[in-house]
Amino acid sequence: MRGRPSDLVAEIGEIQDSLGLHDYHAFLIWFLEQTTYLSRKQILRCICDGSHDKGIDAIIIDDTEREVNIIQSKFSGEFDGRIPESEVKLLADTRRYFKNRDSISKIVSHSNATVANLLPKAYDCVKGKNYGLNLILISTKRASPGLMEQRNELGLKDNDNVYDRERILTLYDNHLRDFNPSLPSYKLRFSPTDQFLVKRQPGQTAYVLSVPCTELRDLYLKFGDDLFRKNVRDFLGTNRANTGMNWTLEKYPENFWYFNNGITMLCDKADPNVAESYVEVENPQIINGCQTTKTIGRFKGEVKGNILVRIVESKDNEFAAQLTLFQNTSNPVKNRDLKSNDIVQIRLKRELARRGYYLEVKRGQEFSKYRARHRGSWRIDFPYGSFNNEELAKCLATVKIRPDIAASKGSEVFFDEYYEKLFPSTLSVLECLRIIIIQRLIRGSYGREKWHGLDNAFRFKNRALWYLLRYVSDSLKGPSWTRVIVSAGQDGRLLDKKLTSEFRKIASGYFELLYVAWRKSRLFEGFDSYLTSPEARKDMKRQFGSKLSELKNMTLDLFEKRVAPTT
Repeated sequence: MRGRPSDLVAEIGEIQDSLGLHDYHAFLIWFLEQTTYLSRKQILRCICDGSHDKGIDAIIIDDTEREVNIIQSKFSGEFDGRIPESEVKLLADTRRYFKNRDSISKIVSHSNATVANLLPKAYDCVKGKNYGLNLILISTKRASPGLMEQRNELGLKDNDNVYDRERILTLYDNHLRDFNPSLPSYKLRFSPTDQFLVKRQPGQTAYVLSVPCTELRDLYLKFGDDLFRKNVRDFLGTNRANTGMNWTLEKYPENFWYFNNGITMLCDKADPNVAESYVEVENPQIINGCQTTKTIGRFKGEVKGNILVRIVESKDNEFAAQLTLFQNTSNPVKNRDLKSNDIVQIRLKRELARRGYYLEVKRGQEFSKYRARHRGSWRIDFPYGSFNNEELAKCLATVKIRPDIAASKGSEVFFDEYYEKLFPSTLSVLECLRIIIIQRLIRGSYGREKWHGLDNAFRFKNRALWYLLRYVSDSLKGPSWTRVIVSAGQDGRLLDKKLTSEFRKIASGYFELLYVAWRKSRLFEGFDSYLTSPEARKDMKRQFGSKLSELKNMTLDLFEKRVAPTT
């Protein structure tokens, strides 16, 4: 169900009341909390809105993404009307502030203190450090049907953004789905005739009790998937374990308590009432037992039997993270699952959603399932499609470590011993998109036809892909190329027939060199063992150093000719 404007206005009103600000300031703070990882204190330091603000409401200098974001904000609690073209032109005019140092000096000499402080720093980043410059208009009014098509005429560039009423409400929906406020308290009833166990230590209290399956079903029907926000994965659908649970519920419900491992629930506070046989839990979160809960909740027949429930009361975030981790270390939970609530994965998912991409982080939350649930809106919410963090990890391993690591290892390694190297807290979303887009361009450059007489030529190229990704990535490095490639991947320039045709020739050249290098090698009988060995890259450099340089220059020339001039 789509979030209502009135609910968003109420949430903005809470920010307004808590900080003693105007509603338009509160709207800007709300927006930045959804689209950045700045704290509220940091956001307040970025807000310029006020007298002599020169049409700038906020300046965000993002050192991770190497971007400067200039924001104009227009708020109306009615969420009605159309965005005037004059507001878009006013936003576009701020680009001229960055024309030269004299322009900045003239602006800050008649501006308020915040603009005078931040604008010169932003100019230095754009001109001196080659940061990207993005102009962003946020408004609770609707964009006219032709507004986005008139971007260039109105002075906006490809990387500039307009968040109108619909996009703001989509942000609000994402906020409700992934970053909900705490769930309200719930009275979970337990079986009074069964033993009630309590364990206490400083900061945590746990209750172990026997709960009728009907109670767990009612809990799920009330809160739905919001119960599993802190779980490491979502419901996996029909599998052997879930089929077994259905069978037990149908045939032997009295044995369900014995056959099932039970569930673990984390909450902010648990208040037991032994006399009336219930525990009142605040903000309940099932961190282990998603499959069990959903199976019971979706059971078609009469629900009978009991289940073991462990309720843990704690507000210690570090303890809660460790509890979630260790509650989910038994097979078949994967290392990828255990990292699904890591702050880096959450940030990437959130920031990629803002840019129109769906990042699959948790098993059970695949893009195909999202599309099935949101048939009418997924193209608007995620116009550039999806990819998962396993694919991203392989791409990152290629450029951060070695292509043979990407060719030979899988997610169990990438989300374990290599995790910190692949997903540091400073990982740039734009860099992630750059290598994903290049990887997909390479994949589109080869077909399934026979090649050199190999029946499994496609498998050879799938292994060799990671070497090409490294070579092409090294050819197009740096913040400027990152922004060019991301922009070109979004506006369709990488689908240009001349570019794809010429790039196919370059890719064929790389594949040919890898094939010849393998055939010349005396150490490896099969290409699988060759391409998953560090010797392959050494061979390539030793045998074909000059040809690799030639292909690198061809790649650079092609992108400068076909892609860069229009950015």
